Amino acid sequence: MLRDPVVGIVMATMLEAAPFLTNLKTEEGEAGPFPVFAKDRLRVIISGVGKAHAAMACSYLIQRFNPEVLCNLGAAGATDGRFVLGECLQIERIIEPDRPDLDTGQPHEHAPDILEGFSSVTLATQDKPIR
Repeated sequence: MLRDPVVGIVMATMLEAAPFLTNLKTEEGEAGPFPVFAKDRLRVIISGVGKAHAAMACSYLIQRFNPEVLCNLGAAGATDGRFVLGECLQIERIIEPDRPDLDTGQPHEHAPDILEGFSSVTLATQDKPIR
């Protein structure tokens, strides 16, 4: 492990990122294909909406800053009223309705690495926002 590892955070929009960036007192980095904000060893990149944009932003972040850890943070909607506005949740299962399995036709599913001790939920994601 690096002595002072870089931590990378990917966020889709400035609307989501603005409170986070303001509270951390980050500074905007050099010009590039994506806006990047920095604070010490933290790099926050604004990808744009969708999986393709997130993948490209992650690739750029990895090539440019070689982070030890990458996290994807953002806002999401819910299908019911179980959650409080602003509540922080961890994604334990991801369903991609717009990426069907070629054999079954069912939506692609996968489970990311998670941290113990946080409330976890399932996330459905696609490249176009529902609303």
